[in-house]
Amino acid sequence: MDTHARKHWVRGVIIASCILVGLGALLVVLRVTRTVAPPYTGAVERVSTGLIGEYASLILIAEDQGYFKKHGLEVAITEYASGPEALAAVWAGTIDTAMASDFAGVRDTLNGQDVKIHATLSKSEAFFIVANKDSGISTPASLKGKKIGFTSKTVGEFFLGQFLTFNKLTMGDIKKTDLPPAALADALVSGQIDAAALFEPNAYRAQARLGDKAVRIPVQSGQHIYSQLYSTGRFARERPEAMKRYMRAVVEAEAFVRKNDSQARAIVAKRLKYDQAYIDYIWPQFTFNVSLDQELLLNMDDEARWAMERGLTTAQKTPNFLRNVDFTGLDAAKPEGITIIR
Repeated sequence: MDTHARKHWVRGVIIASCILVGLGALLVVLRVTRTVAPPYTGAVERVSTGLIGEYASLILIAEDQGYFKKHGLEVAITEYASGPEALAAVWAGTIDTAMASDFAGVRDTLNGQDVKIHATLSKSEAFFIVANKDSGISTPASLKGKKIGFTSKTVGEFFLGQFLTFNKLTMGDIKKTDLPPAALADALVSGQIDAAALFEPNAYRAQARLGDKAVRIPVQSGQHIYSQLYSTGRFARERPEAMKRYMRAVVEAEAFVRKNDSQARAIVAKRLKYDQAYIDYIWPQFTFNVSLDQELLLNMDDEARWAMERGLTTAQKTPNFLRNVDFTGLDAAKPEGITIIR
């Protein structure tokens, strides 16, 4: 290559590089602009939401940082002990929206409720079997014949059942004790049961109470709990603009968590009155990502089949859960978070 040609080649490389850098910068600007939307200037709307602790951390952060207010929403928050309780309040018309697991949404869909899913706000591995070492439990195989506590018709029963199957056991191999979530830890510590399928923070608290007698066994086998924001179909149809603004607020909360991890932990700890040790323990078990992904629908199909096989519903056919998804809010706030095939 002669000198003249070499100069043209170098110049071309430099121009191409500048174009690529410019395009990259433009994409960053567009992404930031979409993530951090301008303040809303219309009328303020009220939306009531039922939460389940740290599983709804993005909502707590959005409230703390004023993102709901920025987007013209007044969000009234009520805490519930479990997702099914929060969803029951939605179907009763007590609240507009609620956080609950994917399994809770599956169960209520199978039972005829008009369920709409707006987004996943967190994924977690937060279910464990906690056992008393004095009961002789140390491995999955040693659960056979033992009194195992769980809350029936919930994601806890689903994960317990799956875990037993993976370990060549069945629900018939254990002595089942059905108790509400709040009573499981007390029953375990008092010796009424040998082990319990518990979600956090109940698992953490039970383990702390048992001390060096505690045995902790993960039961999710890599399958995440999808913590979803739900509403009725009527709410989704009648208030799409409110949901768009709601999603913009929680997407901004997601960006806040990425940039301010320590501050985000402190906000959630203060709001839920958790000590810092628990927050630091639980935080790595969560992925905070506002999304609607294909894996969610696959999990819901599996959960529906399991529920029907277990007789937890009178439904005979797996629904098309795609029909339960309302894309309106996330399409407006974070379209790249949607990987569901429509």
